[in-house]
Amino acid sequence: MNISNVADILIAAALVCWIIYRQFTWQLTNASKLWRMPLVVGIIGVIMLSQTKSLTSVRPLDLVILAGELVISIVLGAVMGSLARFRSRPQTANDVRGRRGEPTQHDPSVIVVESRTGALGASLWIVLIALRVGIELAVAHYYPSALLASTGTILLVVAANRAARAFVVLNRMERKPLVAA
Repeated sequence: MNISNVADILIAAALVCWIIYRQFTWQLTNASKLWRMPLVVGIIGVIMLSQTKSLTSVRPLDLVILAGELVISIVLGAVMGSLARFRSRPQTANDVRGRRGEPTQHDPSVIVVESRTGALGASLWIVLIALRVGIELAVAHYYPSALLASTGTILLVVAANRAARAFVVLNRMERKPLVAA
């Protein structure tokens, strides 16, 4: 195990812990916040994949397995989105930040929406990680693949999950207007 592998493991562990933590805390819910993480993580994943030198021999089975992982990730993300609970409340100064992070003028008459998925959402994250690790171990034993072992692939799976969740949450918010509690 080299330094790069240790760094990849630490990055992945930090990302998973952060996402699990966020399942238990109420988070402001708006389109830009929901789409930011999938876009950033997806772009980083593509960049990491493009820099992987051992990807010169991607075979069709690699792509089929990757597609299967992405489908599982998207389905679990959609389920997470359907599990999301919402609450609304008046806007506070902490909800409105300027470019440098300082609070700006807020309007208590504006209602903000928060969401969280709780223990079920965190459990689905653990299921997603267990499935990803299980697939990678099974595939590595019978079919070594640089594509499937790449950190970029892992980031794409996470990005697909978060994108599916964002899509479902935003769809639910559009269909069901919320009122202040």
